[in-house]
Amino acid sequence: MLQIDKSTVHFLVTENMVQEVEQVLKRDVPRIQEIVSAMIERGVDRIYFVACGSPLNAAQTAKFLFDRYSSIPCFPYSGWEFLDNPPFRIDERCAVIGISDSGSTEEVIRGLELGRECGALTVAVTKDSKNPISAPATT
Repeated sequence: MLQIDKSTVHFLVTENMVQEVEQVLKRDVPRIQEIVSAMIERGVDRIYFVACGSPLNAAQTAKFLFDRYSSIPCFPYSGWEFLDNPPFRIDERCAVIGISDSGSTEEVIRGLELGRECGALTVAVTKDSKNPISAPATT
């Protein structure tokens, strides 16, 4: 069991944080392992995040983590930026990861569709797998 002493950590720790972390570990880590396995199998050597608003901030944080802990280049794009000025290389060795809290952000969905059309591995990150963003995702 995860134990967090809320008296010794940052004020943003909530009453439900322990349960939320346990849920993420149980529900999401196996899914992440599936995605990483698919990336390894395809030889993914470049990652593009497509998002807007707060999810774009999460993508920018992911870039920082990739830069620090990985040799795989990672690029965060806003949805329209990705569509209006797409990267030179989008192919089967790229992953396009769309992030949308609502799961219905048009430009993020279209970014995933572009990635899929170019042969990239496409991944949708949202609250509910039934959201429209999941349709163009290959994994």
